[in-house]
Amino acid sequence: MVMSSNIVNAVNCRIMVARATSLVLTDISGETNTADITFANTLETARVFGGGGYPWRSGGFKDVTVAFTIYYSTALNEGLELLRTWWLTYPDQVRNIQIDVPDDAVGSDRYTLPCKLSDFKVTLNAGTSAPIQCTGTFMLAGTPTVGTIAT
Repeated sequence: MVMSSNIVNAVNCRIMVARATSLVLTDISGETNTADITFANTLETARVFGGGGYPWRSGGFKDVTVAFTIYYSTALNEGLELLRTWWLTYPDQVRNIQIDVPDDAVGSDRYTLPCKLSDFKVTLNAGTSAPIQCTGTFMLAGTPTVGTIAT
């Protein structure tokens, strides 16, 4: 098979998170360097007599999680401030996460995920001069949509 000419990279992906007081999305791409979107379908196994040894699988419970890494920043209106405030002040609130791949141009894929902030970890390491990385997980709390950016 010939290699596809439509392969893209993640250099210009855009990651947006809704603020607590409005539906306005804040672009946290400038502090984010990893977002792992995992689509899961829970499958249960059943076996019957005379089934030839092969299992029958039943599914239907779907889930989406987004594991992310951001850099620690002291500026307001950036990723750390937004996520820390969400965690400390509105821990049970559902907010939209929007991820545009490969960028935010017409024709790109747009994932819109209503999520809760499951966990948020700030790792401090005195043995390195590298920027502080913070990790966490958004977990689906509604119905996701995946579409194409039209305008």
